[in-house]
Amino acid sequence: MNRKELNFTIYLIILSIMTFLFTNVNEVKNEVYWASILIVFLLTFIVSLKLTKRNYILPLFLITLFTFQYGRLVLIPLFFDTRLYISWFIRYIYSEEVIKFTNDVLLVNIFSINLGILLYLMTRKKGSKNKTKIHLQNKVERVLFTFAVLTFPFFMINQYSVLKYVIQYGYESLYKVGFSGIKNTYGIINIVSNLSQTSIVLLLIFIPKEKRKGMIITFLFIFQSFVISLRGQRSIFIGAVFAGLWYISSNYNIKLDLKKTFKVLCLGVFLIIFSQEMKNFRGHKGVERSLPLKEKVINFFQDQGGTGAYIALLKVREDIFKEHKVPFIFSSITGESGLGQTPESYNKIINSKNVNLQYKLSAKLNRELFINGNGTGGNYVLEMYDLGGLLGIIFFSSVLTFVLLHLGENFMYYPIVLRGIVVATISSVFLIPRSNYFPSIFPVDYFRIFLAGSFYYYFKNTNLVNIKRIIIRRNK
Repeated sequence: MNRKELNFTIYLIILSIMTFLFTNVNEVKNEVYWASILIVFLLTFIVSLKLTKRNYILPLFLITLFTFQYGRLVLIPLFFDTRLYISWFIRYIYSEEVIKFTNDVLLVNIFSINLGILLYLMTRKKGSKNKTKIHLQNKVERVLFTFAVLTFPFFMINQYSVLKYVIQYGYESLYKVGFSGIKNTYGIINIVSNLSQTSIVLLLIFIPKEKRKGMIITFLFIFQSFVISLRGQRSIFIGAVFAGLWYISSNYNIKLDLKKTFKVLCLGVFLIIFSQEMKNFRGHKGVERSLPLKEKVINFFQDQGGTGAYIALLKVREDIFKEHKVPFIFSSITGESGLGQTPESYNKIINSKNVNLQYKLSAKLNRELFINGNGTGGNYVLEMYDLGGLLGIIFFSSVLTFVLLHLGENFMYYPIVLRGIVVATISSVFLIPRSNYFPSIFPVDYFRIFLAGSFYYYFKNTNLVNIKRIIIRRNK
């Protein structure tokens, strides 16, 4: 293990504990607490960048975590607006006690992330280890790549009817009528569109050997998510961009130097501006179309960071977390889903004891907005706290950090089925801060994972699949 990384992580853990104890024993102004949280977070981000030369999954995750959880609760109050309140979905002006509680939760989550880093560093073993790389044979990869590129326009055609509906009626209406209420394309176009998406996923699972092909397929994957995000949930596009950045850097050994870091920062500014323009395009009401950059940045964190503001509901709306039987962290798996946002589903959600957290929050906080197709989104911090309080955050957040670091370093050596699960959920992984702790897998993804696994296990002894065993040496 790298002794410098280990020592610095231990220092951050100690700093987090001391900050927590100091602010709970003494009366500290909120601005001081926010600044302390921001410093610890930035230092944690620096450590995550130093962990390995190409394992950028944790720093990218921390960027989305900051966007969805910390930007609204730390950055905006500290530099722009000292009031701390919930989003437009429902208006709560926080008391000093509630602000203190949210700060404690945010700091404990950073502490837990550093604890996960520490566990990862301590369990990394020195020496040599046999690893297996699996790729498609060149001709098979070339055929699948050509098919994916040539059939991608069919996907665009298939999405046209949905986008036309969004432009005409606004994206909120989708959640009221559902996609069944929209006239879609059928027949050969729909079939080829699904085959195009499947071919992209299969190529991502088997990892194209050429960097050029890998970047093209990753771009198609991101653009595909962009088109889907136009009909609602801008975060889908943001998650896909970060998933693509991780995939390229991880599988093609791309290191972040000063020039690349500057490009990533420019990409971040672009996403902020573009995200606000996308909000206008989808017909969201009450959006100023010609705001200066500063206002767009603030509005971006106010919108996307509204997720973190819901931490306060643990104090101001305790009834939401006391009336359900199954912990919300498991309800995303076992709970009722696909309920829609209608008056009928509202009554069902209100009375349900096992339903997704984002459904419950949206319905409980504002019935009118919920029925009109709006929602709060989820919050993995709430799910962790709901199960075990601060100890729940410490356990689940540290485990998540450990898993992310292991995934980032070993993805290309995973078995095909496990790679398929990662590809199916990787965009959701970067959305965990504003969604569920356990990423979602859609039914079509199970089919694609099964298809990739079946192809590999059936043809692994033929020349259609290349299996290369290598030796990895780790001296640190």
